[in-house]
Amino acid sequence: GDTVVLPEDYLNMKYIYTPKSDGTSQMLEYKDVATFLAIPSSVGVPQYYTRIRGELKMKPYPKVGTVVTMIFLPCCR
Repeated sequence: GDTVVLPEDYLNMKYIYTPKSDGTSQMLEYKDVATFLAIPSSVGVPQYYTRIRGELKMKPYPKVGTVVTMIFLPCCR
């Protein structure tokens, strides 16, 4: 689906990307929640993400089996 539960030690996103069919990577762009929710829903290669509570949401929704790679800064424990 469009939701990824973030790790407990998640602090901030550094990079998030997914592979495209041409072998390159699609970097996802952060959008604030209001802007993100205004983006029409569809299925395809994700281009945008936002954080809502402890979840990461993406649009367009990734197809089943899509690999999404996150490089994030962990918080202190």
